[in-house]
Amino acid sequence: MVVMSATKLRTEIKKAVDQLAPDRLMSLADYVSFLTRPSVSQRVSNAEKAIAAGKGTHWRKVRSDV
Repeated sequence: MVVMSATKLRTEIKKAVDQLAPDRLMSLADYVSFLTRPSVSQRVSNAEKAIAAGKGTHWRKVRSDV
């Protein structure tokens, strides 16, 4: 297995993206969006901090039917 530097790998990925057909770009964009979102643990941590800071809406105000 050949190990590439991050810079070389980025260059190779950019070349490959430039060769993709337009209809494949949407799939790639979705996958990149998935890869760049924060992890579940980071999202939970952010939510807990927001709740502790008094941000957000109580669930009963959003769902009064439960």
